[in-house]
Order: sequence, then C-alpha cells, then structure tokens
Amino acid sequence: MFSGLPSFKELQSWKQITFSAVIIAFIVLMISGTLLRNLETSYLLVSAKAKGDDAIKLLASSSIEAIISEDIPYLETIIKGAVSVSPNIHAIRISNEEDTILAQQSRLEHLPNESILKLSQEITYHNESFGYIELVWNLTNEHAAIENKVMLTQFYLAIVLFSLSALVMYFVTRLVTRPLNTIHHQVEALMADSNHNLEPIHASQEFHVLSAAVYKLRELLQAQKFKEAELEKLVAQRTVELGFHATHDTLTGLSNRFELERRLQKAIDQAKEFSSEYCLLYMDLDQFKVVNDTCGHLAGDELLKNLAGQLLGLKRTGDTLARIGGDEFALLLPNYSFDNAPIIAEKILDVFSQYRFHWNDKVFSIGISIGVSCITHETKSPEEALSAADMACYAAKELGRNRFHLYDASDEETVRHHSEMHSVSKIQEAIEKNYFCLFQQKILPIKNELNQGIHYEILIRMNTLNGSIIPPGTFLPAAERYHLAQALDNWVIDNVVSFLSQNSLHLAMLDLCSINLSGQSLGNTMFLDKIEQKLLQSQIPLEKICFEITETAAVTNFSAAVSFISRLRKRGCRFALDDFGTGMSSFSYLKQLPVDFLKIDGFFVKDIVNNPVSETMVRSINDVAHSMNMQTIAEFVEDDLILQVLKKIGVDFVQGYGIAKPSSIDDMTDSKLDHSAFTRKNAQ
Repeated sequence: MFSGLPSFKELQSWKQITFSAVIIAFIVLMISGTLLRNLETSYLLVSAKAKGDDAIKLLASSSIEAIISEDIPYLETIIKGAVSVSPNIHAIRISNEEDTILAQQSRLEHLPNESILKLSQEITYHNESFGYIELVWNLTNEHAAIENKVMLTQFYLAIVLFSLSALVMYFVTRLVTRPLNTIHHQVEALMADSNHNLEPIHASQEFHVLSAAVYKLRELLQAQKFKEAELEKLVAQRTVELGFHATHDTLTGLSNRFELERRLQKAIDQAKEFSSEYCLLYMDLDQFKVVNDTCGHLAGDELLKNLAGQLLGLKRTGDTLARIGGDEFALLLPNYSFDNAPIIAEKILDVFSQYRFHWNDKVFSIGISIGVSCITHETKSPEEALSAADMACYAAKELGRNRFHLYDASDEETVRHHSEMHSVSKIQEAIEKNYFCLFQQKILPIKNELNQGIHYEILIRMNTLNGSIIPPGTFLPAAERYHLAQALDNWVIDNVVSFLSQNSLHLAMLDLCSINLSGQSLGNTMFLDKIEQKLLQSQIPLEKICFEITETAAVTNFSAAVSFISRLRKRGCRFALDDFGTGMSSFSYLKQLPVDFLKIDGFFVKDIVNNPVSETMVRSINDVAHSMNMQTIAEFVEDDLILQVLKKIGVDFVQGYGIAKPSSIDDMTDSKLDHSAFTRKNAQ
C-alpha cells in the first residue's frame, strides 16, 4: 500500500538531495512561470479593459448628441481621431439601438484573437438607450512585454529556487519524510504482526492540528463568501429601489412629477424633430378633501391608490401616467391628436362617475376636473405645457367641475386665469413691499337706542406706483385660489392692531371694528395661536374686535370654524356671519355657530323694495336671528327707500353706499377725529 514511499536512508545521499532539488526547482519554475504569465495576463486584461472603458466613456460623452441626431460625419471624425491618437485602439464601431452601424474605423493589419480585447457599452441618456459603442483594443505590445518579463523573472527565480531547493529538501526530509517513513514501517510491521508494539509518532498531532486548521479556514472563507454575496444582493436591491423612487410616486407607484417633466421634454423634442403631436391631460380630483377631512389621511391615501388603479386601466402602452400633486394626476399621450382628446377625457369621466369609494360605513362619489393641452413643435418647455393644461383644468372647475376643458389661449376662462396669475405676483409684491392699505366703511344702527360708539368694517385695498387704488375684487379671488388669503388676513390684523394701539382717542371712541377672515385662516390652528397672542399683547379691549367670516367658509370648514369662533369669543371677541342667506343649508347650520351678528347678503337687500321674495327672505333671516339673540346687519343699503323697508322689518344695523362710502382709515387718526363722534347720529 505504501510501497511507493521512499525510505529515509535512501534520501540521505546529497546526490539524491541535489537531484530532487533540481526536479522540484524545475517544477516550481514552470509552475511559477505559468502563474506569473496568467497573473500578468489577467492584470493586462483588467488594465486594458479599464483603459478601454475610459475610452468608451469619453467617446460616449463626446458623441451622445451626434448619436441622438445621427450626425454621421461628426461621429466619423470622432472615431478617426480616437484611432489615430491611441495606438492601442485597433477598431471602433458606433451603432444605434436598432443595431444599424452609424460609423466605424479600423486599422489595416489583421490581429489574432489572443492579441485583441473586444469591449462594448450601451449609450444612454437620462436612462434611455440610444445605441452602442464597440471597441477593439490591441494587446500585441503588452503580450510581448509580458513574455520578456516572465523570462527574466524565471531566470532570477531559477537561481534562487535551485539554491533553496537543496536546503528545503534537507529539512523536509528530516521534518516530514522521516515521520511518514516511520508510519510506513509501522504499518508494514502491523500488517505482519498485529501484536507489534507501535512507537508513538510525535508528529501525528501536528498533522491533525494543521488539517483541522485548514478545514476551519475553509469554513470561514465559505461563510465570508456567503456574506459578501448577500451584501451584493442587498446593495443591488437597494440600488433598484432608489432608482425607482427617484422617478416614481411612493404612494401610488405612478411616475412622479420629475419623471413626467423629463418625458415632457422628450415629447417636445420629438414634436420639433418629427412634427408629431402629443396631448397632456391635467386631472384634479373633486371632493377629495371631503374624504380626507371626514375619514382621515389613511382613507385619503387608500382613495388615491384606488383611483390610480382606475386611471391605469385607461392607460395605453407608451402613455405616461403620473401623480404630480396631492390629488393631481397627469396623463401624457404620445402621437395623439388634440381633436381626439375629448374621447379619452370622456372615458375618464365615465369611469369616475361609476366609481364609489367605501370606507367603513361611508360611501363617497368622486369627481374629476380635466384640463387638456396640446404639445406641438411650438411648445417651448415642460413648464409651458403643464401650465396650459393646469389653466384648462382650472377652467373646468370654474365651469362646474367634473368635466373637461380644452386649452385655448383666446378662451375667456384662460384669459381670466392669466389675469389671476398676474394678480398673484402683484399680491406677493404688495405684501413684500407693503403696498396694501386699509379702508373702512361705517356700520350704523337704525334704532336710537342702539346709538353707541364708532362701528365700521375694515376693507383692504392695493396701492399702485402711480398712486391709484386697486379694489379688492381685482386681487382677492386670486388670493383665495392660490392660497394667499391667509397672508392678507395676517397683514390686515397686524396693521389694524398697530393702528388702534397708536390712536388711543380713536380706540376710546370705538364700539366695534370688524375684520374679515378667509376660509383658509379658519382651518389653521397656528394662525389662530398667532392672532390670539397678538391681540392679548396689544392691550386692546377685545370686545371691540369683531371677526367676519362668510357663510360658505364656515360651512366648508364647519368644525374648524366652531373651534375658531369659540376660542376667540372666550377672549371677548365677537363674530359676524357674512353673506348670510346664499347657502342651501343656512338655517340648519346657524344654530350650531356661536356668532353675534348676521350680515344679510346684499343680493336680497339691494332689490328689497321691488321684490317681495327678497323682502320675505330678509324678514325671515331677521326673525330667526333675533330669536337666537343675534343682531342683524343689512349690506348694500344704497338709498333711503331700502333703508325704510329695513327699518320696517326691524333690522338692527345697515351698511352700504347709501349710508357711507369706504374711506381710508388714515382719515380716522386721533388728529383728524371729530370729538362729536361720541354723540354721532344714527341711520335715521
């Protein structure tokens, strides 16, 4: 069994040791030469690949625009220059994504396969493929250098190995071969005589420990390799997730605004190059806020995911559906005629009309307003396309919601929206540069016993650079639409508090100062905290402050309105419900709103003399208010005839151009006040 093992005595001869050393050195030399050649070749391939990749990246970045535009002469110039400059580049070929060769260049000499390295890279721009660059790298010079290096290394290594082999062989003979030879003789003796006493082998434990260590090392390497594979898998997974989240909405999985704008830019480029036509649908949900406020944000999120699924069912291959805001979606339709836009818009409206959202025991129907714009070779930017579709969507909402509207630059709604957008910039500038000013319009009592101090409503106006005054009807609708109303409320309150604090005589004569609040302010607890703190710090008697809120704002933000009113009334402030009578549920909500005054809408007041229905409405509102211990104020009182009818009905206060026109509050500073205002006349 072990007859092939040499005996220890046979290896004691230096001649045999030398011969063995030569054999071992030769074997090691051949192996080392092969290993060195393989290592150098591997390093060469890695180095050449890195250089080639760098060359490809440089070529890709230099030629991406030419590839997109298929500028063949420019591509040929680039690759000819690259081949002429770099001796290692043997050939280059550039093709588009259909594998059509756009340009190629090659040297004349033929090279064997082992002397070349072929490299290829996809050309992408914003994650979109446009073609490939293929490069052939010449390795001839490197192979020659490797052979020279290997031969020189083998020469020096041979000298060292031949010297060390004899010495190593000698020690190996003593430390390894002798124990093995002893084991050999003991095995032969044991086979001949099973009772043979075996001498202990002191090296056996060392071999066992070494073997165990090797196995342990193998286990550790396998565990480390498994961990590295898991880590690479995790990194790859996270990379994919990050790439997805960069271009998609996390809630619905649809494309996000960034991705939509990127595709819009691509659509604009395509439209300019090929005169193709695209349609963009801008969709804004109707009544989404009702679901959010009634059932909470979890229900709102679930609704958005459901509606995204409904819209995906209408999406064609190649279309882009994106969520671009809280409850706003966009659909980009490539190669779609603007004339056919009503077809897809009607389909969306039909799907939404049949959809019902169920949450717990509640069922909601959801509408959608759609604006449609066209993308042609004249479209300048994604922002322009989105703005046009947004304006059309706004027009659809203004025309009654749950419908679509096609963008037309000459359309009346579009023109009005442009005007509002202009007003937005003016409002922002006026707030920043303090161009606003305060006006007041007096409110007078009809009955003698109500004759008290000064009572007026604060009004806001905008100054222009030429000194003219812009009325609120010009800019307030835009402020409401674009969420600037709260900023205006804040400006008004700041300036009213400042005016009253600086004019003590005026404050002493003041009975009530009415300040209008927007619906946006009613629902904001931070705004409430701020004005409460400001009023308390001002030392103004808070019973002299009355806040006016419209019936529509109160009903729309009902719970917030009740909370807002209750909190400030505890501080002494009073409240008036403005424009009362216009809502469908005016009386049903009235008993739940803790207000002090009802301001009867001017729509009924202005034709009360000639319209019995208006008179009946005013009388009903007045009676209901008095039954609830509220006082009434009639607006739009423009002449004595209206005043006499209101007096007959029993309205408490009147306001309008027939009573007093609005005037600057600066006319009521302490220095300009008439002290007789303490005993001023009433409306009679």
